[in-house]
Amino acid sequence: MKQDNADTSAPPRTFLTWAKIKIMILIMVAALIAIMIYQNWGQVETTILFTKISMPRVVFVSIWLFLGFLIGLIVPGIFRRRRKT
Repeated sequence: MKQDNADTSAPPRTFLTWAKIKIMILIMVAALIAIMIYQNWGQVETTILFTKISMPRVVFVSIWLFLGFLIGLIVPGIFRRRRKT
């Protein structure tokens, strides 16, 4: 009498693993970024200190997002230093 022992040490397979979920989220974010770039490709003219600058709208929005991100990183650090002293 031989029993057929199945390998019980392997983890149970799930339909969606975390790696697959992360890849799907990454693909969706990349698709949304591509759509944003496509929709905002038109030219925009901006006046900064008596200088007119013409650039694609997506570049303009990206610059302001980057500057906002930098300000968000720098300002909390300044306030933390002031509290410690």
